[in-house]
Amino acid sequence: NAMLKTLYEKRMELQAIWQRRAASNEEIIQALHEWIQKAEESGIQMLSEFAHNLRHYTLPPTPRPA
Repeated sequence: NAMLKTLYEKRMELQAIWQRRAASNEEIIQALHEWIQKAEESGIQMLSEFAHNLRHYTLPPTPRPA
């Protein structure tokens, strides 16, 4: 099934982005933005909805040392 194959590939791509140890934060964020865009354009509703939700996540500010 083509849809399942695409879902699996997108899952593996997203996992690879999260596992980038040597990449800078900016590189990871750029890769996530690219992944989100491709996922939203995939034509797969569940994947598009997940990507849309992921787009709106933010990281909490890093606490400053006292």
